[in-house]
Amino acid sequence: MKTVPSVAVFLVVFAARSFAQPAYQFPGDHRYHRAKIFFKNNTRIEVSNLHIRDDHLTFVNRATSQEGEFDLGNIFLIKASMGSKAGEYALIGGVAFGASAAIGTIGMESNPTYEDFPVGPWIAGWTAAGVVIGAIVGATQEKWKTIYANENASIINHLGLSLCNVHRAPAVGLQVQFSLH
Repeated sequence: MKTVPSVAVFLVVFAARSFAQPAYQFPGDHRYHRAKIFFKNNTRIEVSNLHIRDDHLTFVNRATSQEGEFDLGNIFLIKASMGSKAGEYALIGGVAFGASAAIGTIGMESNPTYEDFPVGPWIAGWTAAGVVIGAIVGATQEKWKTIYANENASIINHLGLSLCNVHRAPAVGLQVQFSLH
């Protein structure tokens, strides 16, 4: 019986540690159309035409339209645009609308008023509507991927376990401290 809490604690600690971002290395050339660069002093700029060459990067600042360059050592984090979330949202919309239409037709089968109601086209139509609406909404949401994180760019600064009492019963507490960069 003691193995269940031990396994649970291990899984929580392992999952929390997986949020830490590894350091990235850039051998060769990499180009990105749009990106966000986060600096160690908590400032951020949005750039276009980002070109990363080994440990050096060049870009065009989207706010000022001026070219810039930095060494990767001065950078905290870089996120690149990877398109929109249209596909993901289309799937969610289709499933949600289709399931709603299917659930709505359950009561129709036992009602003689709706004997000749075309259930299949009804569900297909609502599913298609959900796909279209989801794709339109998802097209407005940009997808970002972390392409570089400095070795000190971990999301979690401190992770620890503590013993505590909850309503006079012993319990294990998980302490997670996040950085506010």
